[in-house]
Order: sequence, then C-alpha cells, then structure tokens
Amino acid sequence: RVAALEEGGLVLELDEPLANAHLGTWHWHDDAHAPSDLRAAVALLDRTVKVQGDDASARAGNAFQFGAHVGAFHGGVLRVENVEFFRTGQA
Repeated sequence: RVAALEEGGLVLELDEPLANAHLGTWHWHDDAHAPSDLRAAVALLDRTVKVQGDDASARAGNAFQFGAHVGAFHGGVLRVENVEFFRTGQA
C-alpha cells in the first residue's frame, strides 16, 4: 500500500517492498547507436482509479463543461479496467 506521496504526487513511498524485482534502466547495445529503454510503468492494479473533471464540469449551463479526456495516441493501445469516470461528459 502507499504509505506517503511526495513531490506533488510524483513520488510515492510504499509500506513494504515490492513482491517482484522491477528493472528501471537503459541498456546500451554494442552494435546500436541508441539505447533500449527497459523501464516500465508499475502500478497496483487491484485498486480503483478515478478520472474526473473539475467542479465546473458538473454545473448545468456552464460554458466550460469540458469534463476529461483519456486517450492513446500515435498507434498506442489503451486498456482500461476498474476505472471510475466522474464528471467526464462533454457539453
């Protein structure tokens, strides 16, 4: 579980070590001009994630009812499970 958030939520501290090793590095190839990025996003997948628009998005008649956008671009793939979308409609 998350024990603390720091640097505006960009850094988190866990209450115990991760169960598996997680490699976060670059690998330089002898025969290549650029390294391979071996880093991966790591998250606790069994918790609920909430994506929400701001308070103004919920007010009727508000010209700024933008809600929220989630997407995968440039050939990316987006799979979403156990996510709550709140105040995310478009006016």
